[in-house]
Amino acid sequence: MSSAVEVLKACFSLLKSSKKLNVSKISEELEMLGFEDASEKQIKIAWLAAQRGNKLSEALHILSETGAKLAVEASVVADKREAVSKKPQNVKKTVTNQPNTKHMPDNAMKEVVEYKTVWADSHWELEKKVNNAINKGWQPLGGMAVHLLIGKTAQYVQTIVKYG
Repeated sequence: MSSAVEVLKACFSLLKSSKKLNVSKISEELEMLGFEDASEKQIKIAWLAAQRGNKLSEALHILSETGAKLAVEASVVADKREAVSKKPQNVKKTVTNQPNTKHMPDNAMKEVVEYKTVWADSHWELEKKVNNAINKGWQPLGGMAVHLLIGKTAQYVQTIVKYG
């Protein structure tokens, strides 16, 4: 049986360049090179070592120092891949032409009937003006902005709208 060290030596460049683990692609490469008995676990361990080392000698050192730890990580990688690949059976998806408004605010589907901006010289003054506008039926739209001109004081701006 091939070891993770042999897999790493035979396919380091492929393992290193694979940002996502593709066991079948690496297995094909190993088979072409005569390593027909490499296990999925050995490939995963070699891939993890290759991802951590910048060159083959570093990856081999990492593998020799942390082989047991990499074996545990390889099992975790396998479990995650299995969980992602399992798809729920008999799930029916209903498609409608209506937007999903379940998590939308009440005004999300209403039409804006009036729009304006509120300006102030300080954010405290802007808060007062916006709160007064809210009491009159206006709603803030987006966040506050600060308008800066060279040589001038900052102006604080809030867009507000009324919905119909």
